[in-house]
Amino acid sequence: MENATKFCVTFIIYLFKEGPVCKMKKTGQQKKTEKSRSLGSRLSMLLGIVGLLILCSLSVPIVTMGSKSVKANLNKNMEDLLDITNEKTGRVFTQVQTLADSMMESISFVWDQNDAVGGAPANPWRINNFNDGNREVQEITPMQNTTFRSRILNQEIPASRYNAEVVMMNAMYSTLKSNPYVTGVGYFFEPGVLIPGVTDYAPYLTVKSAETRDIINYPYSYYQNKGYYKTAKETQKTTITSLYHDDEYPEYSLITVCTPIIVNGEFKGVVTIEINLSAFDILAREDSRFPSLFTSVMDDQGNFLYSSREDLREKTLNDALDEKDVPELLSKMQEDKPFHVVLQNKSGQSRRLYFAPTQLDGTTLWSLMSISSNEYLRVTKRLITVSTIIVLCGVVLLTLITNLLIRSSLKPLQMMAKVGNQVADGNLNVEIQYQKQDEIGTIAHAFDKVMQQIKSIMQDLNEKLSSVSHGDFRVDLSDESLYKGDYRPLLLSLRDITTDLSDTMEEIKRSASEVNSGAEQVSNGAQSLSQGSTEQASSIEELSATMSEISDKIKSTAEQSLEANKLSLSSVEAVELSNQKMEEMSLAMKEITEKSNEIGKIIKTIDDIAFQTNILSLNAAIEAARAGAAGKGFAVVADEVGNLAQKSAKAAQNTSDLIEETIDAVSRGAKITQETAESMDLVKSKAEGITNIISKISDASEDEARGIVQLSSGLDQISSVVQSNTATAEQSAAASEELSGQANVLQDLVSKFQLKNEE
Repeated sequence: MENATKFCVTFIIYLFKEGPVCKMKKTGQQKKTEKSRSLGSRLSMLLGIVGLLILCSLSVPIVTMGSKSVKANLNKNMEDLLDITNEKTGRVFTQVQTLADSMMESISFVWDQNDAVGGAPANPWRINNFNDGNREVQEITPMQNTTFRSRILNQEIPASRYNAEVVMMNAMYSTLKSNPYVTGVGYFFEPGVLIPGVTDYAPYLTVKSAETRDIINYPYSYYQNKGYYKTAKETQKTTITSLYHDDEYPEYSLITVCTPIIVNGEFKGVVTIEINLSAFDILAREDSRFPSLFTSVMDDQGNFLYSSREDLREKTLNDALDEKDVPELLSKMQEDKPFHVVLQNKSGQSRRLYFAPTQLDGTTLWSLMSISSNEYLRVTKRLITVSTIIVLCGVVLLTLITNLLIRSSLKPLQMMAKVGNQVADGNLNVEIQYQKQDEIGTIAHAFDKVMQQIKSIMQDLNEKLSSVSHGDFRVDLSDESLYKGDYRPLLLSLRDITTDLSDTMEEIKRSASEVNSGAEQVSNGAQSLSQGSTEQASSIEELSATMSEISDKIKSTAEQSLEANKLSLSSVEAVELSNQKMEEMSLAMKEITEKSNEIGKIIKTIDDIAFQTNILSLNAAIEAARAGAAGKGFAVVADEVGNLAQKSAKAAQNTSDLIEETIDAVSRGAKITQETAESMDLVKSKAEGITNIISKISDASEDEARGIVQLSSGLDQISSVVQSNTATAEQSAAASEELSGQANVLQDLVSKFQLKNEE
């Protein structure tokens, strides 16, 4: 309210000292009489007075109401944002609590089982089969006594504890894999509560160790005195650690949520879930209206667990605010109710802080939103902007009022405007009634004089144009008394128009006569062209039919040439095969000759043997004769051997003669074969030449066929063009006759005009 009042007072002082009101006063002192003031001065004075009244009456209430409304809306907006932040915070911790409860519940079965090492595993489940709409209990044969070894300890354990170990490891693994913001989970037990006689039993799994499935088993001495474990054990409620950093994840800010495992009122241990504070990044908010806005989560002791401002992470309220304000703030937080305060931070900057509590299994967490007081109080500046808008609205309203004043002051001008509109519409029989001898009166007198002059000119032009409209281009246009100054071009233009029209009509008359004559000639020529085109069309149709017959014959010739070409190619192949066989027969003849020569050599050897045998028989006969009677039998044998030798010699001679005749016959056959092969080569060469000629004939026939097709297509086009020419000629003849008739009509019309050259 005070800011609004100061603004209005400052603005009024400006108006009276330096603004338009001061200028109005000075203008009023300089002017002496109302009549001597100009219209602009009077309107400026009225505009300043009305603007001042409107500004004073609107600024104060608007600034006051706007300030209250904006502050209320801003507080409500911040509270709504804080509720959303609080809800998201609760959602994160509720999800963590749900994970912890699920991990605890997964091993709840083990507390009711007291089986011994090596005993038969118990089955707490009963199985029902569903058949035909009925449930039947499935009989399960109990397991035999079995020995299980722990996966965490190097010893034998009961079957129920072994199953619990499997469930715990799977639960830890699945929790890490399904929740990206969870960096570590574990079960920390009291000595001997899970496995009798075992003191150190605390399996723990991190994200990195889960990749290699390495489980850490902490000793009881490691965690028994840790604050989070002792607090959970003493209070039997969920505890949350302060923010810290781990050597395995130095880049993360972490907190640990410890949920106690309570069975029948007895503390068994805790489920620990280590959270990466990036899970709270969903709380970060940006608002263009409040650049300094940040959100935080803290415990009930004022320790920051998370903050969108990195410089406040791992800090307390004592690090952020003036220490003397912290006790009172912590006292308000003990009430567990939302509230907001205005305090100064360590830098001396005034800030508005909004707090809201969140309950988590007996643990209270606080959501905090903070903005700069300067940004919050920026509403005043916005009100000034609103006030400026109000001033602009006043100016608009002032303009409207000025418009009304102008209308009332300048009614004579409105009357003259109406007269001007009537004159523009062609009504020159109006009068301007204004008796005052001021500027408007001078304008009215001049306007009346202009109308009289226009009226005289219009009357004179009406008479002259009436004569022209009746075809008289010889009207008198020599009187220039009414056409002075800028009106003179009207008379000159009328002179030019009548002269041009007269000359044009004369040209039209001559052209109409020439067009009539030319149209008759065009009509005669078009009729002749039409008759000739009809005869050409008939001749072209006959030529087209002849070309079609030629095309069919050429196609037949091309097909026969292809068949001849195929037969010629077959002949060449047959000649090549015959030539090949003749070469093989020639080789066979050559081999026969060689074998015959070898046989001749053998027969010669036989002949030599027969000759030697004959000599031996002679010698034997001689020796037998010497022997006398004792050698008679030997003489007979010798005689027979001689006979055989002679027969062998004779047979060898006959065989030699036959072989020589065979060699001669083979030689003649080889010679004939060679001559036949040469003839075959000649036949092949000629057949190939014939094939090439037939192929060329076939190609030429195909080319001729294509040419005939193109020629037929061209004749069809020529026929179409000739028919089109015939139709065009007929149309030209009809158009020429019509043109001749129109030329006659035009001559009749032009003859009605009285031209200047016909005087």
